[in-house]
Amino acid sequence: MTRSGSRTICFHQISWSFMVASVAALVLGTGQPAGAQTATWTGAAGNNLWHEPANWILDITGLPDLPGPGTNVVIGPGAAVLYSRASGADLIGPLNLGGLLTIASPGLWIDGLATAGLALDAGGLLQIQAGGVVVVTNAGTLNFNTDSALSLENGALILTNHLPEVAVLNAGVNGNNNGVGITNRGGRFVAELPVRLRGRYSRFIQQDGILELRAGGGIFEGSNDQERPWLIAGGEAFLGDFGISRTTPGGGLVLSNGVVTVTSLRVGTYNSRAYATVYGGTLTNTGVFTIGDRTNGATSGDRRIRFRMYGGLVVSTYPDGIVIANQSNAGVAGDSVIGAGLELAGGQLFAEKLTLIRDTTLENAHATLALSNNGVLWLGSGGLQANVGVANTSYRVWFAGGTLGALADHDINADVSLVGENATFATADPAGQPHTVTVSGAIVGGGSLVKTGAGTLVLNGPATYTGRTYIRAGSLKPVHPDALANTPSIELAAGAELDLTASTGFIWSGPRSITGLGAVQGTLTVQQGGVLAPGLANQGGPLRIRGGLILGENAICQIDLPADPAAAEADRLEVEGDLTLSGPVTLFLSGGGGPGSVHPLIRYTGNLVGDTSLIQLSGLMGMLSNNVTTARGLYLVITQAVRAPTELAWIGHPQDNVWDTLGRTNWLNLTTQQPDQFVPGDVVWFDDRGVAAAAVQLPDWVQPAKVLVNATQDYRLTGPGGIAGATDLVKSNSGRLTLETTNTYTGITRIAGGVLETPLLAPGGMPSGIGAATADPANLRFSGGTLRYTGSSVTLDRGATLEEPGGGLDVALPDTVLTLSGLWTGPGSLTKTGPGTLTLPVANSLAGPVIVAGGTLRLTVPGAAGTNRIELAGGTLWLTLPSDNDLLNPIHVAAPSQLRSGTLNNRINGAVSGEHTLNVSIPAGTVLTFNGDLTNFTGTFHLGDSAGTFRFNSGGGNTTLGCPNATIDLGTGTAILQARNAGTMFVGALRGGPSTQVLGQGSGSGTLTWVIGSSSREPDSTFEGTIADATASRVAALTKVGSGTLRLTGNNTYSGPTIIESGTLQVDGSLGPTAVTVTGGTLAGSGLLNGSVDVQGGGTLAPGPGIATLTIANVLGLWPGSVTELEVDAATGASDQIVGLWAVTFGGTLRIVKTQGTFTAGQRFKLFDAPGTYYGAFDAIEPSTPGPGLAWDTSQLTVDGTLGVVPGEAQPQIQWIRQPGGLQLTWTGDYRLQVQTNSLQVGLGTNWVDYPGTPSGSVWVPLDPAAPAVFFRLVKP
Repeated sequence: MTRSGSRTICFHQISWSFMVASVAALVLGTGQPAGAQTATWTGAAGNNLWHEPANWILDITGLPDLPGPGTNVVIGPGAAVLYSRASGADLIGPLNLGGLLTIASPGLWIDGLATAGLALDAGGLLQIQAGGVVVVTNAGTLNFNTDSALSLENGALILTNHLPEVAVLNAGVNGNNNGVGITNRGGRFVAELPVRLRGRYSRFIQQDGILELRAGGGIFEGSNDQERPWLIAGGEAFLGDFGISRTTPGGGLVLSNGVVTVTSLRVGTYNSRAYATVYGGTLTNTGVFTIGDRTNGATSGDRRIRFRMYGGLVVSTYPDGIVIANQSNAGVAGDSVIGAGLELAGGQLFAEKLTLIRDTTLENAHATLALSNNGVLWLGSGGLQANVGVANTSYRVWFAGGTLGALADHDINADVSLVGENATFATADPAGQPHTVTVSGAIVGGGSLVKTGAGTLVLNGPATYTGRTYIRAGSLKPVHPDALANTPSIELAAGAELDLTASTGFIWSGPRSITGLGAVQGTLTVQQGGVLAPGLANQGGPLRIRGGLILGENAICQIDLPADPAAAEADRLEVEGDLTLSGPVTLFLSGGGGPGSVHPLIRYTGNLVGDTSLIQLSGLMGMLSNNVTTARGLYLVITQAVRAPTELAWIGHPQDNVWDTLGRTNWLNLTTQQPDQFVPGDVVWFDDRGVAAAAVQLPDWVQPAKVLVNATQDYRLTGPGGIAGATDLVKSNSGRLTLETTNTYTGITRIAGGVLETPLLAPGGMPSGIGAATADPANLRFSGGTLRYTGSSVTLDRGATLEEPGGGLDVALPDTVLTLSGLWTGPGSLTKTGPGTLTLPVANSLAGPVIVAGGTLRLTVPGAAGTNRIELAGGTLWLTLPSDNDLLNPIHVAAPSQLRSGTLNNRINGAVSGEHTLNVSIPAGTVLTFNGDLTNFTGTFHLGDSAGTFRFNSGGGNTTLGCPNATIDLGTGTAILQARNAGTMFVGALRGGPSTQVLGQGSGSGTLTWVIGSSSREPDSTFEGTIADATASRVAALTKVGSGTLRLTGNNTYSGPTIIESGTLQVDGSLGPTAVTVTGGTLAGSGLLNGSVDVQGGGTLAPGPGIATLTIANVLGLWPGSVTELEVDAATGASDQIVGLWAVTFGGTLRIVKTQGTFTAGQRFKLFDAPGTYYGAFDAIEPSTPGPGLAWDTSQLTVDGTLGVVPGEAQPQIQWIRQPGGLQLTWTGDYRLQVQTNSLQVGLGTNWVDYPGTPSGSVWVPLDPAAPAVFFRLVKP
């Protein structure tokens, strides 16, 4: 029995009396001897009833009969059998099920005979209905093969009394297969042998009922990541010792409802990914709980291990709690490959202890704790311990929300990163019992920290985070000198406490604020822009300092006074001790009563040290009074009422261009239309009315309600002061606003037009040019304008919202890197301009396009650029994602741009389009893979001096077939073009320098065919590099297509076939053993071909261009229909030559192209060199003669490969004599006369016949005036 929370789960030993009576004689280990008979289902009775003897046949007797004890039972594919009986039981031997067996009643007992007692073959389905029971006993290993299924419909399957340390249930088979399906819809599944789920698509689904794995089990797939879950969606499950080997994020153990108990849980026991996910329900683990428990993590790909919670309850009662990364890995890899992690985004997890990296002896291990949203982690006295191993270990603890709660006093011995709002430390247990939590590590990051619970949070480490601090209950106690050094504000709820008693010399400085209704314990020193502001936004009241208050140089107090000085919730400072004034102090005051009203500002119980003349009042007109009687304190006596806030427009002053409070009248009151002074809370406009005085000086802090900049001209705000308060700032219209002040306002900054320029940016909550609002994306909004940053490199956690139509970020200096780790979201576009670098290190939810028009956009994680396209419009996209990660965005190349790869292998999965050049830089040893559609890219991938690999496809299938309309220029370095898989890859045009390579596939074995030349924009190209096989079993091949010329000048060694379908392949370098077939284009060049060459009908062989020698160190076949085109210089006797041949077979047409001169008899041209191995003859020679009176001499082509010119025969001399009734025709030479008769005016090309009596040199031809036209010709015999 195990107990989880208040719910009790009982797992009972099961017995059925009907079975006990029927099988009382069954003893474990007994069984039938080898060679027992087999009963095979035939269904001959015509029904589906198990208990009909005619449906079975026994192999030994050959007779129909029911299977009995020890009988092997076979139900083959296609069979459908119903087991149903009123009483009693059936004892049988091992069952092989390939069809459907429905169990509708108790009684089927299977004796495994120490073998595989129950085997589900492919197509086998065991369906146990309500009331049905199957017991399998005395078995060895049970196998449920792929494409089989088990379904429990309120029935029961009991696997009991099996061979110890031998028996196991293999539910599925390792590998890429359909797997097995097990479903429990209210039944009971009891297994006293380990149950191991195997196969890529195997699944276990429990919707209700009871599952008891008394010998444990889990997911044991060893070949492919299992993609289907072991899902508990209801009922009760006892999983025993449960392990998870390798799964996808959608697989693994999934709990959505129900109650689960395990005696140990090990997530990630093999070399790949592994996941367990809790959405609801309750999981109790009473033993070892490890996340990442393997030694053989691979060194590439995504092999991370995760335990994820989005809801539900998980309780670990084991004293050692949970260990993330429990063993060393043999391979060296980073967190993105082999890291293990606990991710809590919802639900509650209770554990006595949490350890990241088991101990300091580990190596090659990485651990992560990620707490976010509504996730709650409760830790006992073991606390949180992070270790660093001997080599290549790391851990991360990051809070993006969520709560870390205390079940007991404990320590946090780890560095913590706050990356989001409201990361909560609860120093009390769920019942409210207070505890002390001591953080010894650093707390860093830009997120906010929320302290809840009545206990104490002690900061022993350097808590230098830059987000806000909220003390909602209990005490926050900084001890380390750097604790709270960078938080921009501390807000204390009523009853909460900031305990400074253990902090030596705590000084609150910079434009940072302490606000609220709680108390500061110990002496507090405020100076250099530090702010004390009693009260909250929606509640007034005192802020207490218990131990003395020192207001040093440039300290600020902000106090909002009620109209009634006696109001109980009046804002004020209550100092239990001395009040010391040691420098100029400013009191920013607002509200208040009428003239003569007296308001307490700062009360103190000790003494006033210093002079009140050091205090400057701002915001209200009055007199400061120091009461030294029993009601000691500083009071304000209001002498003059200040008008209510209104709207003002800046008009400035020619000599005194200052924006101050209740001072200069440099404003136009838009209500009275008269000059006026600024009052806190005014809405102020900077528009074209004041552009003559556009250089505005702020000597001190001002607190407007809103700043609206709507000008077509430029404004500049400078000075030691700045804009403070809960102000919103809106920049619109086409002008530029330059903010050189360090502003602390906390409202929204909206850039709706033109440019907002500043040299000062800082994390959320910190003063900057755009204020000190939190990092929430709602606080920085773009709706048409640009933020221009002119400062040095900085990292910000500020988010932003891009409304339609979007906005721009201009990083103005080339060496500046602006890193934005906050969330950027919204439907608008983001345009990067300026020569500097913008780095996005977190996933963003941008829905509009990201446009890179200048400088560099660096993406360090997938999803950093949102979900829309990335448009390269002249800038650089720099990918430095973790190893083997994907950029999913489509890329459009709108102008010549750059794509830069980091040193880790990344993949671009989105489509690429555009017509411009994309300059790609890939470092040595790095693979940049394109998986998306590239057919709409018609520009050039230009790799410059790259030394890495440009690859198509990363997975087992070809998601892209190359870039048939683009050019790949491998550049001048040592870049490689490759595809992962065998198949066909298309390249529009290919270029590259002498040290570049095009290789066969990078994985598996087979042939990768490169089809090159289909670009219409660049039909001609030259490749100077090498085309080669990747290995002996990863072969490269080449097919030339398109109308242009591909010129190869390098020494190519690939062995796959070369096919020339169209255009010209000009080989001026060399080809290796590849067999060349010319089917429709031209083989040209002056290089060396080491493979055979076949020029088929429609193909052309033409060395050159120009007079050239082409070497074929193999056989050459010139087949009918082919053309061999050779250039000949009749003036010099030079000619194209094809040499080095082992043999040549002539055929087709020999086309002789004369380059210059005149042929003369006796000339002979060497065309082919294949000594003694010439075969065949050309079907024709073009032109048919070398010239008048000359003829081609082909007699030596098959002797020495030469073609000669000889004198041609003289033209026949024809004489005719007209005689009565006919013509006497006489001719010279060895010719015969042919005749053709038709009615046309010219002869036909066919239908010629020899005239009778020829060849005799003379013939009489009678004339018939009635006959149609008659034609004659002389032909050679």
